[in-house]
Amino acid sequence: ELLFRYTNSKLEKTEFTITTRGDISLDEEVLNGLAATCKQLKENVEGMDGVYINCKYSEGELVEIQNFVLSDVDMNKLDAAYTEAGGNKPEYQAGQDIDVVERNMNASGYKCVRSK
Repeated sequence: ELLFRYTNSKLEKTEFTITTRGDISLDEEVLNGLAATCKQLKENVEGMDGVYINCKYSEGELVEIQNFVLSDVDMNKLDAAYTEAGGNKPEYQAGQDIDVVERNMNASGYKCVRSK
């Protein structure tokens, strides 16, 4: 799930929630690896302005939540932190037109719903 927050059609924040489910026994190795990557990513961005990572792992389910206050994020630092941990940084910038974001997401196969 991808959440984009905006004011006056200008992008301000993004939130990515990535949920991975698997069999607690059969998929344990894969889930442990993904949880370790999430933990490493969280450690890499600690103290970085505008970036908040949370990892919840239990009973065959990993939920990774990535929040970005785009105007506060130093993209160069974020690039380094994400590259080192194998993550994907947000592709949109603060102030970007939300119509463009929506158009791109729809073109990528996502279903977009605007709400207040």
